[in-house]
Amino acid sequence: MRWFTPAILAALLGCGATRPPALAPVPSRPDSAELQKEIQDALSRLDDHPDLLHFDHTPAVHELITIGEPALEPTLPYLLSDNPDTRLHAETAIYGILLQMHGFVRGRGWTTPDGERRFVEFSRRLWDGGAANVQVYEAPQSERAEYIERVRGWLASRRP
Repeated sequence: MRWFTPAILAALLGCGATRPPALAPVPSRPDSAELQKEIQDALSRLDDHPDLLHFDHTPAVHELITIGEPALEPTLPYLLSDNPDTRLHAETAIYGILLQMHGFVRGRGWTTPDGERRFVEFSRRLWDGGAANVQVYEAPQSERAEYIERVRGWLASRRP
C-alpha cells in the first residue's frame, strides 16, 4: 500500500503539469491607418464588458495596453469624460501602458530589479494624487487636464 500513495501523487502531478507558456513574439505592427483604426475601435468599446472582479479592466483596456505607446495619446482625452467609469477605464489603460513602457510584464513582473522604484518615481512626477490624494479619474477636471498635459509633455520629450 505504501507504493500506492506516491504512485497516485506522481500520476496526478504529471497529468496536469504543463510548462508555463512561452512568451509570444511581438507581432509586427500594421500600418499607421490600420493601427489607428484598431485603437479607435478599442476606445469605442472602452466601457464594454467590465471584469466582474476587477471593474477597472475591460477587454478594450487590455487591447489598448497590448498596443502600447501608440494608444497612449488617443486615450488621454477619455480622462475628461463626464462618465466616471470611462475615466476609470481610461486611467487603467494609460497606467498599464506606462507600466509596460517602463519594463513591467503582466504575469511576470518587472524586467529589471529597480524597475518598480523607477516607475514609482516617474509616476509621481506625472501625478501626485492632487490635494485630495485621489486617483486621476476621481480628481476634478482641471487636475485631470493638467495631468494630461504632463503626459503629453513627457511623450513629446521622447520624440526625436
